[in-house]
Amino acid sequence: MKFLCDLARKRFDAFALLFVLAYGVLASGCGTSLPTGEPQMGRDQLVSPLAHYHFLSYLNETGERIFRFFSRIAYDDVVFVLDTTGRYRASYAISVDFFNDESIQDYVTGRTIERSLTTASYAETNSLTKFDTTDVPLSVVPGTYYVVIRLVDHNSGRESFQRSKVRVKDFSGGGIVLSSVFLLSSSAYLPQRTGKYESLDEIADLSKNFVAAVEMKANRAGSARVQFSVVSGSGGSALDSTIVTYVDSGQILWESMEIPSDKLTSGYYTVIVRAVLDTASDTSEGKFSVAQTLLPTGKLQLEEAIDELSIIATSSELKKLKEGSFAERQENFKKYWLAMANGDENLAEALMREYYNRVATANERFSFGKVSGWRTDRGRVYVKYGTPSSVERSQPSFSGPIFEIWNYYNLKKRFIFIDQFQTGDFRLYREE
Repeated sequence: MKFLCDLARKRFDAFALLFVLAYGVLASGCGTSLPTGEPQMGRDQLVSPLAHYHFLSYLNETGERIFRFFSRIAYDDVVFVLDTTGRYRASYAISVDFFNDESIQDYVTGRTIERSLTTASYAETNSLTKFDTTDVPLSVVPGTYYVVIRLVDHNSGRESFQRSKVRVKDFSGGGIVLSSVFLLSSSAYLPQRTGKYESLDEIADLSKNFVAAVEMKANRAGSARVQFSVVSGSGGSALDSTIVTYVDSGQILWESMEIPSDKLTSGYYTVIVRAVLDTASDTSEGKFSVAQTLLPTGKLQLEEAIDELSIIATSSELKKLKEGSFAERQENFKKYWLAMANGDENLAEALMREYYNRVATANERFSFGKVSGWRTDRGRVYVKYGTPSSVERSQPSFSGPIFEIWNYYNLKKRFIFIDQFQTGDFRLYREE
């Protein structure tokens, strides 16, 4: 427990305290061997497990309509138990249920998938970079549905729910129809070349470009215009490209766009593809994230990651992080987070990911004009302290300001923000 005490005495006390609440058990459990049958302690016992997931709707090489569900869950997000053979075991269930209505009352269909994991490595049980993946076909008639994804960790009993609005494509009607968006590590992995219909939902390596692709079915002949756009979580446009191609009636073909990695940094993105053929049109969207790693591989990614540390780092620390070659800055960035985690690389990875996940969320929620969300007053508080226990907001009046009060009960803190002119620009008025 010495690490917890040392961490709590850091100059960014409140920030460190929050991470102690979220990750301290992981730190105290690392490097130990618990009795048989006792859960391996980690972040997963403090928060509900979450899966990364996406759906793919497309036509296979024989023209058959396919709809598939993909998910991946980090080993650190489930609880492992040490068995009598000296191996660590975990199991969970993930269910996917489809409803016709947003109120989740009109049930259509669903499926539950049971998964089991085993490893001989204790370190792997706390890994944020090792995943268990699921890929299953689903039999769902074309249409638009509201989907509930429920994940239950059997060893801890904890569960989580995620919702999504999903369109199952009908390729038989309309002048032109697009498949789901596929994100690929290179054009060499286009499905028409490999016969494998797989798509990434996270990019970890920005040292090379990757590809967005869609399958397009034309139900009439003509000149098709296909526009690709990449939009960041804060609403900024990262890339825009248009392809024009002639198609025959009934033809199925793939169109793709290379996404330059130097245009991206850590955070959430949406690929939007719109196809127009005469008066017919169709649109598909695919979401992906760029992961922040202990050794950022993109130059823009590293520059922004260092800038975003200004919320918790001292001016001298920031100056050191910005000095030297790219390789030296990479190494100093890693050392910064390792120092925060007392040299524990798993914990350093967890702390860093939590921090930059908050930055990305702040950018989505609090960006104002050309100001990134993390630079706003609400964004900086959110990154430092996380989601407030409660938020009170005054009702807009004809001419008066709008107040927001953020309460952090565990930390005994309150922040009052004022939007003086009702423009969405909330400024910190008082901290209590």
